[in-house]
Amino acid sequence: MDTENEIWDFLIKRIEQGKCALVIGPEIAFSEGDASFQNSLESYLNEQLQGKNFEFFGDDEFISFESTKDRLLTLFKIQNFFEEPRAVELYQKLAKIPFHLIINLSPDLYLKNAFEALQFNYDFQYYDKSMSASAAQMNNIPIQKEQPLIYNLMGNVEDEESLIFTYDDLFSYLENIFGNFKLPEKLRLALKNTSSFIFIGIQFQKWYLRLLFRLLGLHNQDKLINACLDQNMTPSEATNFYTRHFEISFIDLKSPGFIEKLYQKSENILRQPSEQKKSTSKTTLMDSIREFILDNDVEASFEELKKYCDDKEYNSLILIQSRFNETKKGFHKGKISNSDAQLVFNNVKDSVLALAQEISSK
Repeated sequence: MDTENEIWDFLIKRIEQGKCALVIGPEIAFSEGDASFQNSLESYLNEQLQGKNFEFFGDDEFISFESTKDRLLTLFKIQNFFEEPRAVELYQKLAKIPFHLIINLSPDLYLKNAFEALQFNYDFQYYDKSMSASAAQMNNIPIQKEQPLIYNLMGNVEDEESLIFTYDDLFSYLENIFGNFKLPEKLRLALKNTSSFIFIGIQFQKWYLRLLFRLLGLHNQDKLINACLDQNMTPSEATNFYTRHFEISFIDLKSPGFIEKLYQKSENILRQPSEQKKSTSKTTLMDSIREFILDNDVEASFEELKKYCDDKEYNSLILIQSRFNETKKGFHKGKISNSDAQLVFNNVKDSVLALAQEISSK
């Protein structure tokens, strides 16, 4: 067996054992075209914001604005930019590979959407730079093979206040994560017990990436790290630094080729239909909703109910879901106490059960 095959076989075994985490960046979404994420975003903003005052710092992909109004408009355009589906097949292949932990260094939701499209169970969380340390520590993030965690370390494009697109955002973020903030306990434990990492879609020349490596504990020499040379990347001083200081092995494949090979090598361990979210008949709807509530998977109960609602019931469900989302967002930002949030969450669960009972009894 040659060395390359040994590496791939080792990684697949670690994935199967739940000891290999995936770290992804935005370049995956743009790897099938000629332009990088940086060039695509800059071109988009130049087209959308003609006559507006902003400056794009390409090396770090940050933006400066002359006014709050320009900032809000630009963030709105960035949110629109990320709404366009990209590299759907690549993300769906990644979703099928049974990683227990995926860390996203981009605020995009492309992988989350792939899990949704395939109806796989998952847990999604994201770091919010405005979240208080105490609120962050309250997060309960289950990490298991059947329900992997997707953790957006750089925010969530749907939550404008969590986005990091200016240097001020970045400096506030770094002050927080290296200050009082600590990653959720279950995430830190998973990182500690993870011996291998695979990086796809990352531009390694960004200076702050070295700090994030330390946050993730990758400065420890007992971690095996592999990465692909992605879009518009060539071996350089930046990659040489990571090879020397973090012992990263760079594989000369772009994202599509790397993902395809990883997918093929994982053929015997891909997520199976039995791991998918359950689809129920109306007669078993109540049992299904009870199961979701017992698992504290309230979001899944919303999606299941939507399949059976008439217009009036759907409107009621939207109001329940809106109350849940607003409370969750307020809790994450430290604006709502744990006891108050739990009270609302319990009321939401009662409302969901009541609505399921109403639908089932018709």
